[in-house]
Amino acid sequence: MAVTRILAAVVVIVAWTHGVAQAQQNSAPRQMPLPERAIEQMCASYSDPALFPPRFAAKEEPGARAMFPGSYLFVPADGTPHPGVVLLHGSEGGRSGSTICLARFLAQQGYAALSFCYFDCGNDRLPFALVGVDLRRTYEAMTWLKTSVHVADKKVGLYGFSRGAEQTILLASVLAMRAKSDPAIALPDAVFAHAPYGTVAPAYNFRWRPNQLNGAYWDPYVRASLQCLAYDSTGKYRVVGGAAMRWRSEDSACSEKPALSFSDCWREDSRGRYSVPPRGPYDNPGASRGSYAWLADMCGPPPEVNQRDIDKAHPPAWRWGDSLEGLATGTVIALGAYPGSAMLTQGTVDEVWSLANGIERIMATFQRAGTRFTHTIVAQTATAPAELPVAPADRLLTFAFEGEAHTFRTTAVRTERNLMLTFFAARLR
Repeated sequence: MAVTRILAAVVVIVAWTHGVAQAQQNSAPRQMPLPERAIEQMCASYSDPALFPPRFAAKEEPGARAMFPGSYLFVPADGTPHPGVVLLHGSEGGRSGSTICLARFLAQQGYAALSFCYFDCGNDRLPFALVGVDLRRTYEAMTWLKTSVHVADKKVGLYGFSRGAEQTILLASVLAMRAKSDPAIALPDAVFAHAPYGTVAPAYNFRWRPNQLNGAYWDPYVRASLQCLAYDSTGKYRVVGGAAMRWRSEDSACSEKPALSFSDCWREDSRGRYSVPPRGPYDNPGASRGSYAWLADMCGPPPEVNQRDIDKAHPPAWRWGDSLEGLATGTVIALGAYPGSAMLTQGTVDEVWSLANGIERIMATFQRAGTRFTHTIVAQTATAPAELPVAPADRLLTFAFEGEAHTFRTTAVRTERNLMLTFFAARLR
């Protein structure tokens, strides 16, 4: 019986991790909406009420799920309109739920916050990887939120993390350029981007990188059963935000523990046909890549597509309908075309892409255009952040966090969150 359960878990995991071509020919796995209990548990330590007291109770509005599969809308529970924020996940994909807790946190602070899924949403009609993502759909989500009863034409901002940050500033610039010939185009009222890349990065799928995220992060059984996970620094499972968790075997409802994760199916092998990018894949596109073999005896048929294939094909990550204007891989993102305010943050030791290829590249475009901006270096601190002053009137505000990587540690997260709340309060209210 135990062997049967293990094999069943392997089959499910392997089926979920096939490449884009096979995943789009066959049906991609369906998104299972997270139950309220799972969201409560997942976000329990996120709100940080001592530093950020909730101003409102937050509730989820399930209607957004039907409109935008894999997405979650949280609003203040007072029944009145509030400014809105659309949150964009990164290359980890929509089913990671990586922006759910931030959306819930923003609702507690007085915003209608849409955690928006734009790829890997568990829906056959949407991209399974970050390949050919249509920015018109993100624009539709933004305008839908703005005209909804939860916002009622109040201001709406954009937030993005990593590749979502890239999309945030890219969409703002594309909309600004299109608005010149189409006055009906609506622009976001403010944009906040954590660790954006300064140029349009290539298409990508996290499943082509074995061992990128250890544990059963992407196992659909785990995603549908978060109530069976508990935070534990020694746990083998990784869920939202990369937090370590253990399986709650003591709970009678949690007896069928998943046995394997995607990363268990790979072995380093110099003759292997699969490859993974080195650290900083976007900064070092020509660097050598490690070789891996797929453990077919244990994990079944191997994936059909891997990162080496995508490097050869160079398909675009983004599009606007059939147009690639301003969206071709390698294009410098013209954030200066966007007339609104933008705040960008990044760690000085970002291991995914360097500061020079991130916010500093964007700063350089403003500098060449003679556009005013403010750059601040945030020193490392072991204490909770003090309240920050209201952001100045510069269109671009950049913050480099000393000693922080692509994902910030707790104290830096608190400082960044304080910055974000100050920024949105000044620009969206």
